[in-house]
Amino acid sequence: MALSFVACSDSDSTTKSVAGTVGDITLDRQTIGTYQPFTAQCAVASGSNLYDEKFYWEKGGTEDLSSLRDQYETKDGISSYYMQGMKAGKHTLVCKMAAVGNDGQQYTAEKTLTVEIVPTDIRNNFWGETQEETRRNLTYYTTMQQEADGGFTFEEKDAYGDLNYSTELQDGISVSPWRLVSLEYDEAGKLERVVYICIPSEVRADAIVSRLGLRKQLLERYEGFTSFACDCIVGDGVVLTDEEQAMVDQFKGGSLTTDSGTALDKAVAEQRVKLELTAENNVSRLRITVTGMGTGSDAQTQMVFSRK
Repeated sequence: MALSFVACSDSDSTTKSVAGTVGDITLDRQTIGTYQPFTAQCAVASGSNLYDEKFYWEKGGTEDLSSLRDQYETKDGISSYYMQGMKAGKHTLVCKMAAVGNDGQQYTAEKTLTVEIVPTDIRNNFWGETQEETRRNLTYYTTMQQEADGGFTFEEKDAYGDLNYSTELQDGISVSPWRLVSLEYDEAGKLERVVYICIPSEVRADAIVSRLGLRKQLLERYEGFTSFACDCIVGDGVVLTDEEQAMVDQFKGGSLTTDSGTALDKAVAEQRVKLELTAENNVSRLRITVTGMGTGSDAQTQMVFSRK
């Protein structure tokens, strides 16, 4: 009986490469506010017979967050993207796989999700959020402390503008060098007040009223506050000069002078008069109180934001 032989080609002995897969993207928060941290995840599976394979994430749109501490990792079949926060609007997240097989073929796969970031009520917080929610929103705050009453405090630059509240402010239009921020809660543990204590680091007793005027302009422009009302509180037993009384009346009428070194500046610094300013926007009320720190000194500004 004759024997026959079949030759085996090189392709018969080559194991075909199999690409990895990328699952749908999910988020760990149902509602994501401006500059609130969140995590995006998707299930991934590695391929086989691959020379190189990687899973990675991309953000679409025009926003540049390269300076933030966003990071991603792939572990135990899950690729996670830890986001420090983004500004309000729609953003595109993409989880991608790229690989090169031992057969020389290139493989790609990706899943895309459009994330809508909604405006918050104040900073990167919502009125009525719990202390646990606030703690998460302050994940990247390095000076944050929780007080005995459950509230949170931290220090930052006293600044205004289109700001990134994912951590303590370092940039923006500065009014005074720094401020102490306190987040306060009601008996049910819901956020009800945010308080700023703004303290100048240099003596500018001649700029107390003009500085308040600048603060008013910035609050109007960047935080939508309107309906400003001005008031002066004269200390018990204090008798104002005619010039001081005229400036008090002018201030109460809504005129915040931009002049420096006025009689009203001096009266405030000497703790004879306090300045008050109230305003509101769509979701918050605001009361500003300017209190002198003594003759030859400057003034401290307290700003109390509360839920409407």
